[in-house]
Amino acid sequence: MLYPIQYTYTQQPYYGYYAPVRYPYPEVNTQQLKMSAKALRPLMQDANNILESFSSSEDFAYKVMDAAQKSETDNIKTYIRELGITRDVEIKYNPDSIQLRLVNQTNQIDCCKLSISLHW
Repeated sequence: MLYPIQYTYTQQPYYGYYAPVRYPYPEVNTQQLKMSAKALRPLMQDANNILESFSSSEDFAYKVMDAAQKSETDNIKTYIRELGITRDVEIKYNPDSIQLRLVNQTNQIDCCKLSISLHW
């Protein structure tokens, strides 16, 4: 004699679907973007001066590499400042490369940064 198989189902509670609330985006204001773009131009000129010095001056390239090997970051900053760079420059280096980050500000914020990474 076969016994009937009884299936027991547990009734699961139904959770309603609520669409997420989507808030409208604010109006587009391009003023900060335009100011940042204008503030980046001098950084590009500074970057051009630095790259020109590295590519054309054996003495400058030697002094920077020598100071980096000796972990003399302040001397590297001094050499960069001697090129006429007046803005803030963040310098990192390792045995393979040097990274320079030029920073400019508008309205008391760091609006734009230009990074240079050179292999040596």
